[in-house]
Amino acid sequence: MLQSGDPAMAPALAFYPAILLGAEAADPSFVAQDYVTPQSTPLLKAARSGCLASVAQQLGNIPLQGSLNPNADMNDLVTYLKKRSAAPLQLKVPTVIFQGKAETVVVEPAYPGTC
Repeated sequence: MLQSGDPAMAPALAFYPAILLGAEAADPSFVAQDYVTPQSTPLLKAARSGCLASVAQQLGNIPLQGSLNPNADMNDLVTYLKKRSAAPLQLKVPTVIFQGKAETVVVEPAYPGTC
């Protein structure tokens, strides 16, 4: 869908770097850079050092069509996402997920309250 160039898909592009970096954090053999083009590398850089708002600010500078590396093996990414999907969970009680300040993968916001 992103590769279609449909402008309605542009907001989804902001999430792409976060997904890639999550896969890279979970599996060091996964290389996020392999899934972006030189044109969309700024999105990946923004996601490494900031938050979703930082990535979204870059969207106007990145052409939607051509932002995904056409040579990347998307099957690897899809396999990773399927393995980590919460869809099969059958929770029987209310559940809350917390993230502690000792998290080493997620970057602290540069300016509190901006992300």
